[in-house]
Amino acid sequence: MSVFEITDASERERACRDLIKALPDWFGIRRVNRQYIKEAGDYAALGYRENACDEIQAMLVYKKMSDEVLGKDALNIHWMGVHPELHRKGIGAHLISRVLEKASDEGISHVTVETLNPKAGDEFYLKTYAFYKSFGFTPYEEVEYNLTNPIVRLYRQL
Repeated sequence: MSVFEITDASERERACRDLIKALPDWFGIRRVNRQYIKEAGDYAALGYRENACDEIQAMLVYKKMSDEVLGKDALNIHWMGVHPELHRKGIGAHLISRVLEKASDEGISHVTVETLNPKAGDEFYLKTYAFYKSFGFTPYEEVEYNLTNPIVRLYRQL
């Protein structure tokens, strides 16, 4: 497995755009997708590809932030996508492990992530929620941006 830091903003944006297209069950709101693509260019990211000449097949976008609810500096997993042909092969787990290690190395004590609240009952995001829970992430705040997309924020203390 080849996980690496994606240093070029345009490469992060392109990878995000390509992965969003490959994952319509998770990323179906165009306005939000445009924002994700822009922010992928603005923030740091880890990527995955089998070989150096391959397209990026998975990406985790992250940023350092101050979390008002936790009252601590945190590393936030802002966006993550793994090409559907590579689901259940440990690639997402490898990206999460690397970002947790990176946060720990930088002295950051918490990693946060937002996802669709399980109360929404979306079959795809139920898998996402279970994935983060399997890494020890715990819910700490629910946010209702609108009635169809309630969000839950999770954190993991390092």
